[in-house]
Amino acid sequence: MMDILMLALGFAFFALAIGYTYACERL
Repeated sequence: MMDILMLALGFAFFALAIGYTYACERL
């Protein structure tokens, strides 16, 4: 259970970083 939680957290952080950089590129 903990592994799935950590994996989801890592994926969310990765997606957030991608979205943040994409937003900065657009601006």
